[in-house]
Amino acid sequence: MSIDSAGFHSNLTVVIPSYSRPNCLYNTIDYLLEYTPFNVIVLDASTVSNYKLTRLERPRLLYLHMPNASIEERLLHSVSCI
Repeated sequence: MSIDSAGFHSNLTVVIPSYSRPNCLYNTIDYLLEYTPFNVIVLDASTVSNYKLTRLERPRLLYLHMPNASIEERLLHSVSCI
């Protein structure tokens, strides 16, 4: 198993598009990181960056705050990070 430039260890990645749902997002991220081997990419489109997530440095988690990007742009960017 190798580690790529984003620090990911697995071949599987879950991409979570989000908009202003921090509580649901925290629970989902905690579950995925604790009970699965999956990498997690969060695509946050909210107008205000979620400070708690930007400071959360956990292996297998990449948080992207992209408030002005379309869903297509956010998904393409997430794929380029894998």
